[in-house]
Amino acid sequence: MKRRKMPTTQTAPQSSGRARGESKLAIVYRDPADLKLWEENPRRNDAAAKRLAKIIERHGFKEPVTMRQEDGIVYKGNCRLKAARLLGLAEIPVMVVSYPRKQDAVDEAIADNVASEWSVHDEDLLYDLIGDRDVVEIVAATGLEPTQIAGLHAEPAEEAEPKQPKVRSTVCPNCGHEWEE
Repeated sequence: MKRRKMPTTQTAPQSSGRARGESKLAIVYRDPADLKLWEENPRRNDAAAKRLAKIIERHGFKEPVTMRQEDGIVYKGNCRLKAARLLGLAEIPVMVVSYPRKQDAVDEAIADNVASEWSVHDEDLLYDLIGDRDVVEIVAATGLEPTQIAGLHAEPAEEAEPKQPKVRSTVCPNCGHEWEE
C-alpha cells in the first residue's frame, strides 16, 4: 500500500502562557510506523481509531501526538497514531516533550483523557451547528452516531398534563357520611 502524505503546517503556535522554565514547543514530523505506542495506556481505543481514521481521511491530520523525548513513547495521541497507521500515512506531526520523570508523562496523558469527559454538548447549539443535513453526511463529517443525531433532531416531548393530587375519601363508620381530604 502506498503511503500518503497529509498536508500539515510546519510549526506549532507559540504559547505565551508557558509555565516557568518550560521551553517553547516545536513540531517535528515522523513516520507513524517508527513511533512507539504507550502499551500501558488504560484507554482501549482500537475501535475508536477506525472511526477516527475516517475523520482524518476527510479533514486531515492536524493535531500532533505527544512523544516523551526520554523514551520515544507516544503518551498522548495513541488513538490518532493508530488511525494514522490504518491510513498508511507517511508522516504525522509529533510534539517531542521532555518529561524527566515517566510518571509526569503518564499523569498528563491520563489527565488529557479524563478532561475530555468533563464536558457535555449544548444540544441546541450542536443541532444548529450541524444543520439539517443528511445523517450520512453528518456522521462522515463529525463522527457523531446516528442515534445522537436523531436525538438532536427530535421534537421536544409535549408537556404532560399536570397530575391532579390524589384525593382521599373517608367514610364515617357511625353515620356513613363521606368526605374528601
